[in-house]
Formats: sequence, structure tokens, C-alpha cells
Amino acid sequence: MKSIKDVAGVFISIPRKIQMLLLAIFVTNIGNGIQAIAMSKWLYDYTGSALAYGGVILLDYVLSFLVQFISGALIDKSNPKKVYIFCDIIRGGIFITLSLFLDSSSALIIVSVSVAIVSLINSIYRTCYFKLLPMLVEDSSKLLMINGISSTVIQGGLLLGIAIVAPLLIIGGTKLAIIINAISFFVSALLMWLIKFEYIIEPVKSIKKFNSILSDWYQVFLHIKADSSLLLHLIVSTANVMVVNFFNILLVPMVKTWYHNDSYYISLFDGSFTIGAVIIGIIISKIYGKLGLRSSSWLSLVVQGIIFFLLFINKITYISIALIALLGMTNGYSGLIFQTTLQQRVSHDMKGRIASFKHLLISVISLILIPIVSKCLDLSISLGLICSAIIIGLYGTIACFLNYSNKFGDNYLENQV
Repeated sequence: MKSIKDVAGVFISIPRKIQMLLLAIFVTNIGNGIQAIAMSKWLYDYTGSALAYGGVILLDYVLSFLVQFISGALIDKSNPKKVYIFCDIIRGGIFITLSLFLDSSSALIIVSVSVAIVSLINSIYRTCYFKLLPMLVEDSSKLLMINGISSTVIQGGLLLGIAIVAPLLIIGGTKLAIIINAISFFVSALLMWLIKFEYIIEPVKSIKKFNSILSDWYQVFLHIKADSSLLLHLIVSTANVMVVNFFNILLVPMVKTWYHNDSYYISLFDGSFTIGAVIIGIIISKIYGKLGLRSSSWLSLVVQGIIFFLLFINKITYISIALIALLGMTNGYSGLIFQTTLQQRVSHDMKGRIASFKHLLISVISLILIPIVSKCLDLSISLGLICSAIIIGLYGTIACFLNYSNKFGDNYLENQV
């Protein structure tokens, strides 16, 4: 795809049910873009510590770890449309409630509890979407392209949210921002409800053979054992989430220390990251056609590590904007490659559990890495950026080694069964 016009043409040509799903995702992410900045700024202003926001992210992953054992198996046995609607309605209700208590003396406790509950719902939602989109794509050869459009839509929603969050914070503070976020969930649920498609739960081998969730997971471990590179695929794919986590933790302290504590700079930098992700969603098919799977599986990770280091040695605003936009592009690209190849190599009856297993890995790795980066960041912005650069650089180095290992055939991101 060469331009936004091409993307619009493809969007018009895809089935209406996918269009509606993407529209629902777009609306949800407007609110998410608002929420990410509003909550991180509120927490940093309230506590004065980057470790506080890192702690909220850690809480998300602790709870995600606990719920993933159940959510993946249940989604493989449920109608994902109903699960999606349930998640949006509950999240919207929680944020409406949260907005009423932000000025109370126990605000930090209420925020923590609300984040905990939303984290549980988010874990189910992410697994649901991973399964729902490829289920609606009839031609699997178009999955990367539609994932690219989905990424553009998601990042476009985030970008719009980021663009309006600073004025919202000035006009009505964090409370107004959270209310708008809640409304976005309700609108998304309505759009999903309007999608008409018949879902027939396909026979799942593990359900026939076993009667418990534990047995369902045993089936997953057997599959991972048979497909020799699947576990490595899942582990390396966590790098993209780590990049986003590190960037989110670094953003507010970096702006406060190096860029005059101006809320507009928060929106500007976060928006640059999102614009980069939007651009790669538009041109991903063209880039992938030139790089191929072999180079794509490691090169973008190495570049992301280098960018964190360049952000450490540079404090010129315009250069930082360009670097952050490039970070968004490379992060979006590697994320789409890992996600699409994972969706293609896993059968429909196991997608929910594999997605949950991936989130389990993300939770475990986050519990190890986020405290390290947060602590480094509290010592100094520079140390936080250097630590992030080293971690992501190691991811890229490992991916490069796996890619050129003869043990996994043409590529470790492909089915080895």
C-alpha cells in the first residue's frame, strides 16, 4: 500500500463485519490514548515517583498472570463477540465510578483497586481480540494486510486521544479525561453489538478429551512441545510490549526533567510514537515485501534498542520527535510480524489459550524487567534509557541468532511441526 488512499480503498473492500470491528477498536483506543497519559500524569504528580506508575503496570501483569489460566480456555469455548461486549461495558462502568472518587482522600487506593479490576478485564479482552479478528478474515493470505489496517486504526484512535488529552486536562483535569474514556468503551460495546455474524463454536479436541481447564492447558503444552520453535516465538514477541512499557514509564519523567514539565510535550512525544505506528500500518505490506520474514524477525528489534540509546544522548526536541516516531514505526512493524505469524501457525481451537500463554510470559517477564527499569529511572533519566536500550538490544540479538540457526529451518516464526 503506497498511501492512505490505498488503505481507505482496502478498508472499503473488506467485509462490513470487519469494518464494524475496526470502528469499535478505533473508538476504544481514543479513550485509551486519553487514559494512558492522564493516569500516568496523575500518578506521577500524586507520588512524585516513576516507580509508582511502574507499580501500576506491574499490578496489571500480576493480575493478568492469575487470570490467563482461565481466560484462554474459556474464550476457546465461548462466543468472542459476547465476551468483547461484556469487557467494554464493565470497563466503562469502572471508569465512570473512578471519576467520582479522584478527589477523595483515598484516591490512590481507589485508583489501585480500579486498575486491578480493569487489568483482569483487559487480559480477557486482549485474548478475545487476538482470536476474533482472524476468525472474521476468510482469506488467511490477507491476514497481515488486515492486521496492518487494524494497527493503523488502533494507533489512529490512540493518536486522536493523545491529541485531545492535554486540552482535556487543562479544562477538566483527570476526571474529565477518565469520563471520556469510559464513554468510549460504551460506544465500542454498542458498535460490536450491531455486528451481525453467526458464530458456531467449533469442536475443540481438548474439550472432548478432557473435562477440566487444567487438561485444556495440558493440550497446549503438548502442542508447544511438538512445535519446537513456538515457545521461542512467544518469548521474543514479548519484546514489543516491553518497548511500549518502557516508553510509557519513561515519558512523563523525561518530559518533566528535560522538557520543562509541559503537558503538551507529553502529547507531542506520545503522539509521535503513535504516528510512527500508524505509518507502518499503512506501508507494512510494502516493507515486508522487501525485507521478508528472515530480516523482519530481528532487525526492527535491534533498531528499537538503538533508538533508546539515541534518546539518551540527545535532548533536542525535534530530533527526539523523529526518534520516537521511528520507535513507533519499528515497534509496530515487529509487533505485526510476530502477531500475524502467531495467528497463522496456531489452529482456531487453540488461539485463545496460546494468546493467554503469551500474556502469561509477558506478565512474568514484566515482573522482572519493569522494576529494574523503574528503579534505574528513579536514579536518573539517562540510566533508565540506557537500561531500556540494553534490554531491547539483547532481545534483538537473541532473535538474530535464532533466525540464522539451522535448527529451525527457514525461520523460527514458522510452524515446525
